[in-house]
Amino acid sequence: MKKTIDERDRNLISGFFLEDFLPSDKIWLKKYFKTSIQKRFLIYFLIFESHFYFVRHTGIYCSERYLNNMGKKISELQKAHEYAKNNFDLEKLADIEMGKFKV
Repeated sequence: MKKTIDERDRNLISGFFLEDFLPSDKIWLKKYFKTSIQKRFLIYFLIFESHFYFVRHTGIYCSERYLNNMGKKISELQKAHEYAKNNFDLEKLADIEMGKFKV
């Protein structure tokens, strides 16, 4: 049985996560991640949905605690954004997308 390479594997092999590219619907997340390490983590986390191999794949050293905190921050922001969008809370949605939402 032949195994196919899924999208995450293709992104790993191609090094796509090393490029400074975010999907247009996720650009607002950059406002919460200012340093180069945080931006690199954001891109990596959105592609792989995990931080488990971040240090190994990127060569950027971060403590496990720091990686966990950044991962939780992304998840909380995405949940708040989705909640505001589903409940049509435009004020909260605008605050989130402008970077004014407190996590």
